[in-house]
Amino acid sequence: MKKLKKLISFLLAAAMMVMLASFCGTALAVEDPEIAAKAAILVERDSGEVLYSLNSDEEMEPASTTKIMTMLLAIEAIERGEVTQDDIVTVSESAVSNVGDNAVTAELEAGEEISLLNLLYLAALPSANDACNVIAEYISGSVENFVRLMNSRAAEMGCEHTHFMNANGMPVEGHYSSARDLASMIKDGYELELFRKITGTATYTVPSTNIHPQRSLSNTNKLLSKDSEYYYQHAVCGKTGSTTNAGYCLASVGSDSKLTLISVILGAEYDRNESGVLVYEHFAETSRLMEWGFNNFSYRAILDVSNLLANVPVEMGEGTDSVVLRPEKSITMLVENDISIDNQVSYDITVYSEVNNEKLVAPVYAGDVLGEVEVFYKGESQGTVKLVSNSTVPLMRTEYLKSEFKKGLTSKYIKGTIWFIVLLFIAYILYLVAFYINKNKKRRYAEAAAYARENSGGDSNQKESAAPVRRTR
Repeated sequence: MKKLKKLISFLLAAAMMVMLASFCGTALAVEDPEIAAKAAILVERDSGEVLYSLNSDEEMEPASTTKIMTMLLAIEAIERGEVTQDDIVTVSESAVSNVGDNAVTAELEAGEEISLLNLLYLAALPSANDACNVIAEYISGSVENFVRLMNSRAAEMGCEHTHFMNANGMPVEGHYSSARDLASMIKDGYELELFRKITGTATYTVPSTNIHPQRSLSNTNKLLSKDSEYYYQHAVCGKTGSTTNAGYCLASVGSDSKLTLISVILGAEYDRNESGVLVYEHFAETSRLMEWGFNNFSYRAILDVSNLLANVPVEMGEGTDSVVLRPEKSITMLVENDISIDNQVSYDITVYSEVNNEKLVAPVYAGDVLGEVEVFYKGESQGTVKLVSNSTVPLMRTEYLKSEFKKGLTSKYIKGTIWFIVLLFIAYILYLVAFYINKNKKRRYAEAAAYARENSGGDSNQKESAAPVRRTR
């Protein structure tokens, strides 16, 4: 019996743990993949958020991923109008004689004339070291000057773990970079259309020059080739690199319908699978790392223009006595797909009329800015957005007239005028009263005088008739 009770208790505890785990599952962080490389990083382009990092600040040999900076500077010079992609460049002896032992080249020759655009394709697709030297000399006058420009541009980007000694990536002491810094470089390159086009091309044909017949090029980045077992549908562009010490490297950009990801793999190796086929891990790990990013992260709205956030009273409105406020624009965040964000978002709403102790009076028009909202995710501010009226509230004319009349009654000027009129009216009434009183007095006096005259006139006639008549002779 005791054993049965213990078994039941164990099963109940296990069930509760399973339920708790399933309940809390949406709050767990996405588990990082195990990447077979010495260093790696995965960055979301728009937000700049690092989704994955493995020794991403470790200073390592970048090999031919160095050429990302070489191409970036040349294309930026084209963008500024300092040079054009159609410029014909003459290859110098110094450019082709200083490429390093066992270096990949395009077999450029001194005196060969070739366009700057085709030099960029040679640097990008087959990773020709001599083409990089020619580009460097054309842009800056010498490879040394160009390398100084490379280091200056890296510092401008904030690359703290990068120092270049050449334009092509041949191994030399003091030449190093990091996964994070290379991600910054290819991100800036990706912003330029010509960079995306060149580094995203699988095959290209360089027309014949004055010395060399046409060259057929294939990109060393096998993620771009549909004929390759490493083809990755979301790959957009990138640059490979490999030396004995650096291992196999790849800086790449991938994009699906929602995200654009930047991946850098450094120090990968190659191995044979169970079938004995060679597997180059910088390709396999890049596509695996990007797929992990696409599957586990997405942009979600923490504030949407459809959110109705406040109801504000409106005076003298026709048909309604309030207006609803909504955000002027949305705020989205890159978050893990398995996290519920509803209970992580809070708002701090400010209504301007309430802050100023004022009354909102019609008319109010849709889109009028009436407040603002600060959005917090996990307690951290993600920005402030204006709040606008969601609808129009017209002015009720009768209420307006009543209001204006009330305002008039409370006006000091109107009050003074009214009191003046009242006092004038009272004075006029008093004048009329005084006038009529005086008039009545005069009338009574006249009547009394007339009456007196009438009475005094009859007595004198009688006296005259009684008086003796004197006669003269």
